[in-house]
Amino acid sequence: MCIRDSLADLRFSYVSSSVYRLLGYFPEDLVGQSIMPFLTESSREYVKQITKERVAYFKIDPHKRHTYIDQFEQLHKNGSAISTETTSYFRLNRETGHPEIVAVSRDISRRKANEKLLTDRNTVSYTHLRAHETVLDLVCRLLLEKKKHHNI
Repeated sequence: MCIRDSLADLRFSYVSSSVYRLLGYFPEDLVGQSIMPFLTESSREYVKQITKERVAYFKIDPHKRHTYIDQFEQLHKNGSAISTETTSYFRLNRETGHPEIVAVSRDISRRKANEKLLTDRNTVSYTHLRAHETVLDLVCRLLLEKKKHHNI
């Protein structure tokens, strides 16, 4: 979880210890820093765009809570890009009265890899799902079939 208190440059004012598992940084490495250097180029552009739009929307009615769920790539300390899903909302800081963003991110790299596996196989579609199967079951079944086929 993090709180970004400066909407102009999206600086972290609070970061939980879970950031270490996600990005390899300690909270004190990030507090006071802008999020922008920790995003891939395309994600930076996306975050700039949505923040500008959402700030304007928030200013119309700052007491109405709107929750957003976004996917973008954050940069791990080792330089790798981590696919994340971030749930966020705007609120007024109780002390300053200024808007801030509260956000929680989670790693969705495995989910994205499974989605890619499904879309990469031209023969796979939701019609391949058996009546009792979930998408995860289908992915597992396909991996087992691939393993048997290639004698892995």
